Amino acid sequence: AERLQQEERKQFTVDEQARMLVDLIAERKRMVTYLKHMGKYTHNQLKSKSFEEIQMLYEKEHKWINDFVPMDFEEVNDSKQQAENSKKRSRADHDKESVKKQKLEEDDAKKKNLELVWI
Repeated sequence: AERLQQEERKQFTVDEQARMLVDLIAERKRMVTYLKHMGKYTHNQLKSKSFEEIQMLYEKEHKWINDFVPMDFEEVNDSKQQAENSKKRSRADHDKESVKKQKLEEDDAKKKNLELVWI
């Protein structure tokens, strides 16, 4: 196993190795920060763990948070049902009411004109 690691190291240049190390450190830092803020871990708990252990904890915590569904949350898949439950009026209802208002306003204007003519 040690001989394989040495062969793998030889195939990368020093610059590539340095870049990979920086990426690894940045990834570890991002996962540790996530675990500290979203999970229930402290810096002292995480500093002694290896990258693989932190990655395992990160994936477990990330999955747990993403799978969370509030108790009173009901997922509505049908868009019609969602539209019916919506508090907003549909565009068609709004247009019908505005047409009715226009007709009433026109009728009121006609009545006033007739009253003026008869007076």
